[in-house]
Amino acid sequence: MRAHQGETNTDSISHDTRIAICAQEHSKAMLPRRGTSPSVMVGRTPVTFVSAHSASRCSDVVCPALYVKDLENDVHSLEEHLTLNSADRASLLFRAAECVKHVHEVHREIYGDIKLGNILVSANGSVRLRHSVKTTTITSEPRESNYPNEKLPMTTATDVYAFAWLIFHVYTDIDPQELALNSEILRLIAAGAKPTRPGPATIPAKRGLDDAIWELCLCCWEISPAARPLMAEVMRVLEIAIGKSAM
Repeated sequence: MRAHQGETNTDSISHDTRIAICAQEHSKAMLPRRGTSPSVMVGRTPVTFVSAHSASRCSDVVCPALYVKDLENDVHSLEEHLTLNSADRASLLFRAAECVKHVHEVHREIYGDIKLGNILVSANGSVRLRHSVKTTTITSEPRESNYPNEKLPMTTATDVYAFAWLIFHVYTDIDPQELALNSEILRLIAAGAKPTRPGPATIPAKRGLDDAIWELCLCCWEISPAARPLMAEVMRVLEIAIGKSAM
């Protein structure tokens, strides 16, 4: 998913705004927040929206990235991999974050197309990025908008925003691309809504969606690109989550 401020795109849920989604098909308990809007049905899934909220930042780490133009026999998309295996979601996301960080810092590019189908996992567990025509050279740094509805350029913060939606998809099984097809959801996006967190008894929580990872997502969904963390900080939070799951 990509995000640009001052613009709405049905290709992604989007554009330097934050949206709120809560899948009750994965949860019997939700952590309620004030000011929730009525639920919207996405297929058979009720989706709840809440007002904006900010989060704390994270920290540091490193590694490389490979582009793959065509799927090899022993390589699956992350989406397929999650259905085939009892996967360690935090580890897979950590490796994907390494790839995006490598694209930013070594290639000096914005990947521009972060989504489940573009993260590839080989039989040995290595993670790579599918080649994308949306990848572009970094031309500016993340910054605040100078006036309301200003269209800001794509930056590394665009990838960070999209990566939070990848995390959300991996833990909840809710596809952000499908959510973007709903006009009511797009209206809520424009109003700055963001997801409520699935409760402690839900499938996402049992898969490892903990306090730190959720706060990370909130941080990545900051409306201002300049307020979002770097991919190194994303990796740091996921690395801590991996350590917890190994205990």
